Amino acid sequence: MTPHQLCICLLLGAAAGLTGCGGGGRNEGIVPLLVALIRADFTPRSVSVPNGGAASAQLSIRCDRDGLRTPFGTLELRVKLDPDQHLPAGVQATTSPAPTRVDSDGFMRYDCTADTPDPLVKQLMLDVTVTAAAGTPGGPLALQAYVEIEPLAVGEPSRDATLATLDLGVAAPPPGYGVNLLANPAFSEAVGNGTVPTAAGNWTGDSASVVPAEQGISPRSGPTMLRFLSTGNTGAASALQSSQQWQLIDVSELAADIAAGRVRADAGAWFNRVPGTETTDRRFDLRVIAFDGDASTVPARYGSSAWLAIQAASVTTAGNQWQEAQTSLVLPPGTTWLLVEVYAFEDVLNDATGAEFSGHYADDASLVLRLQP
Repeated sequence: MTPHQLCICLLLGAAAGLTGCGGGGRNEGIVPLLVALIRADFTPRSVSVPNGGAASAQLSIRCDRDGLRTPFGTLELRVKLDPDQHLPAGVQATTSPAPTRVDSDGFMRYDCTADTPDPLVKQLMLDVTVTAAAGTPGGPLALQAYVEIEPLAVGEPSRDATLATLDLGVAAPPPGYGVNLLANPAFSEAVGNGTVPTAAGNWTGDSASVVPAEQGISPRSGPTMLRFLSTGNTGAASALQSSQQWQLIDVSELAADIAAGRVRADAGAWFNRVPGTETTDRRFDLRVIAFDGDASTVPARYGSSAWLAIQAASVTTAGNQWQEAQTSLVLPPGTTWLLVEVYAFEDVLNDATGAEFSGHYADDASLVLRLQP
């Protein structure tokens, strides 16, 4: 027996009214307890977690009654879920009941005092709930629960510690959720020239081009980016103020989730421009617009603002740096189409002739649907 084991043995012996360690009789059980004072298991040992939902298991911790006793009182258990932070973003685990407290090291403190059929064994039962946010990538995961006996003093080792593992099967997100639904999101292919589209597909809109790095501006990702050229689709300047690109996305297959108010659209796009002069326009916009009915009606309803819902975000750029605009929209019941719109806006000087935008760019657009609880 090591000196440290002997010290703990004497403490245990004092608490239990024993006179020695390692000699025989009741004392013969002391040394085994030094390596098995607590045991933890999950029941069941594996659960399936629905995407956007939750699953539960029970963490059962059995404690040697005398192993927790000291001349100064009964020691607590320290519990930490996912101690090495292996769970990905979107997956969380919580316990019930709540701990008596959470210490400075982030451990949840519990008393192991519930009776079992064996008077020398106490137990602690914790309900563990695992949630997976909507859109979380599916696949197998493992949740670990680390349990240790409260050390006798700060800096001292615990009398015993153990790990329990719960295998998780996170369901893949339903089709259409958790992925970027936009075609050509990084503007690696040419965009169309025209008006508001009536079918899903590539970007189309006012005069614009897909370009590599130029004028000191590099694409945010990939080899190319979108450059806004003019506020109309003829290539010539006009009295209009915005150079727009649109893309239409069909969401009609998600009708049941949309009717239940469970679908949220998260949109984003990055914008940049040359520093220019005091007359260089600075503003860019991102909009997500929901329509019901047939796609053929979208252009006319867009023109008359007869949509179901709209969310927008603007960014005033500083020049020569990529800045992001983000917005979200919970799709109203009846939504069948989403129109995503990015544009550069003449907020400083509305040029009616000549070059309207001296170097205004967009890159890395996204539209991701999330299924809410």
